[in-house]
Amino acid sequence: MSLFEATGPNPCIIDSTYISEVFTSDNSENYIEIFNSSAYDCSLEGFNLYIEEEPNNFIFEELVILAGDFWLGYEGNASSFVFNIDSSGDEIWLVDSEGNSSMVSVGPSYELSDIQLSQSFQSDGIGCYTSPTPGDINSECVTLTSYNKDLVPKTIFLNQNYPNPFNPNTSINYELSISGNVILSVYDSRGRFVKSLFSGFKEQGAHTVTWNGKDDNGIKLSSGIYFYVLGFNGLSISKKLVMMQ
Repeated sequence: MSLFEATGPNPCIIDSTYISEVFTSDNSENYIEIFNSSAYDCSLEGFNLYIEEEPNNFIFEELVILAGDFWLGYEGNASSFVFNIDSSGDEIWLVDSEGNSSMVSVGPSYELSDIQLSQSFQSDGIGCYTSPTPGDINSECVTLTSYNKDLVPKTIFLNQNYPNPFNPNTSINYELSISGNVILSVYDSRGRFVKSLFSGFKEQGAHTVTWNGKDDNGIKLSSGIYFYVLGFNGLSISKKLVMMQ
């Protein structure tokens, strides 16, 4: 008997196994797709899939994703998640049994030429609107300007923080093509809110926020991976940062 037969495949690794597509609509079945981009089969057993408001909502049991293959779960189906993905936008987390995590920010659902669009993501959480391809390779990104002049791809732009990794301070730059209300927050690797960096009205243009690595109570946080999320007019973008002591 081989080692693989005796012990089964190794656990999946966050970053090479990630949320690759999300479909949400008021009129159709919502789904989440997870892609194993590695060259090896891996196990999702013990992984936690949830939205911010409902942690520990769905924990995978024995489940192997083949190399280069997908897990596809429809909301409310057997052996799948039951939480409701908000069609106006949501944050979905995938966390392994050791607390390592990834997160995608899902924007509002939109329809283009009578086709309800999905949202596809890369391993770093960067996403775009696409035609739905459940359980298959993601299709090309589509532009929204042709049918919604109020929502353009460059409405908000979020830069990677610098320095990264950082200690004790890091700067976060973002740009707005129009003025509006902004929310910039930090979450830990388990999706728990830790710090509000800004909440209020901002004029269009470039802006910078400095974070000192402390939570809302002024307590210095421990080293590790965190996510900063920029919300603006129903859209949201997230990026990962690393704090080191």
